[in-house]
Amino acid sequence: MLRIIRQSVRSMFQGSERDTLLPLLAAGKLQAWGRLGNGFPPLSAIPGDRWTTHFLEYHPAPTGGINQTFLKAKARLCVPKTSSELMP
Repeated sequence: MLRIIRQSVRSMFQGSERDTLLPLLAAGKLQAWGRLGNGFPPLSAIPGDRWTTHFLEYHPAPTGGINQTFLKAKARLCVPKTSSELMP
């Protein structure tokens, strides 16, 4: 049963529901919970502003393992301010 629920939640973030869910999470209308690490510290609320600066990355488990989903920061684009910064 738990595997079915996890699969359903994952599919919500990959399908057309994603366009509805992410703005609701970012606005704080829906609450998501997560933790840093493996069981500790306890679950804590994920702030709404994280949904605009981070993305979900899913890793399926090997046989008998546990699926992992990570909330990762989006990469920053570093643009040089002047042409002198382009060359060493």
